[in-house]
Amino acid sequence: MDLGEAALRHAAYLSEVVGPRPVGSAANARAAEYLRTTLAGAGWRVETQLLEVPGWEPVETRLESNGRAWPAEASLFSPECDVTAPAVAACTLAELQAADLAGRIALLHGELCAGTGLSARRAIYFPERDGQIMDLLEAKRPAAVLAIHSKTRSLETLFHDWLFPLPSATVPAEAGRALLADLGAPLRLRIASRRGPAASVNVLAHRAGARPERVLLLAHFDSVNACPGAVDNASGAGCLLALAETLAADRPPVSLEVLAVNGEEVGGPGDLTYLERRGETLAGVLAVINLDGVGGRVGCNTATTLGAAPEFQALVAETASRYPGLAQVEPWYASDHTAFVMRGVPAVALSSSGVSDILHTPADTADWLSGQKLGEACAFTLDLVAALAGRTPAWTRAPAG
Repeated sequence: MDLGEAALRHAAYLSEVVGPRPVGSAANARAAEYLRTTLAGAGWRVETQLLEVPGWEPVETRLESNGRAWPAEASLFSPECDVTAPAVAACTLAELQAADLAGRIALLHGELCAGTGLSARRAIYFPERDGQIMDLLEAKRPAAVLAIHSKTRSLETLFHDWLFPLPSATVPAEAGRALLADLGAPLRLRIASRRGPAASVNVLAHRAGARPERVLLLAHFDSVNACPGAVDNASGAGCLLALAETLAADRPPVSLEVLAVNGEEVGGPGDLTYLERRGETLAGVLAVINLDGVGGRVGCNTATTLGAAPEFQALVAETASRYPGLAQVEPWYASDHTAFVMRGVPAVALSSSGVSDILHTPADTADWLSGQKLGEACAFTLDLVAALAGRTPAWTRAPAG
């Protein structure tokens, strides 16, 4: 089996056939079923874990001012609304604290919209700043919230909390510029959506090896709204499936667990669910290998090690050195591996450098992926699993304190 071509085929299916698959959506459920059936078909023992995330599907988002329609995207989990009101702008926490928002549309920009958005309250990591912004908005009771994205042409939504009660949407920077220039004009925001129960799940697969200690192979399969999510992260999920298929033939040197985790883009409810239900088994995990954003055609694969003993770090570095196209980088935390590192489990995080402005946009399509580079990420993973034969969790973990 050509690992790279297999991974690319799976990634293309998830990003092009299934398409955008935010947690709580019907497409997300289709992606989970594809993962489940593929893993089961490869002979792995498969189970699912139900997540406490509501179902949500957008129907229509319309934003108008002075008879002109502006591009806008409803936030994931946003309540429905049909609001006509003037906007009040705020770009800092101090401006938000001073603003009179009751019955108005809060038009957020600048510091308040920095980064990839506000986390969910039930996330593994919920920054204090995010809580301050959401608490202020809820206390000030605007009729709706519009966030101006810091990128042009980007409709990446900035609110991800299914408990946030206010209707909200995102507009790209160029639309926000025009709205800020005409603050006196009333805006009309209409959000139509469907919200209800959903079967959002993690997909787990198990394969017994020569030893009970296991390596956890990890990737998230959800995407943000309106984004095919090929690089982020059909690539990692595709690698999981290709690895599972090739590992089906022989007994691995250590036991393996595949975790196709859900909800990374909304703060990690899938990580939290896994840790709640299988956290007592982490003592037997040698390492987590997380594939998130691998295989970018314009760039190179990257690897880093977190929470590991010096000896394990050296083993990862030596394994990586056999791949001249793989860059070793400083530790980074913005993905699912962090939840495990926080519980004392060492992690190897794989990603790729290169074009980043496609991420979380409709431009994140499968033609940005390289089969050769996906194959490289898979081959490195296989080599690292083999290198862990004979090791123990005590050997891989960073010393206490």
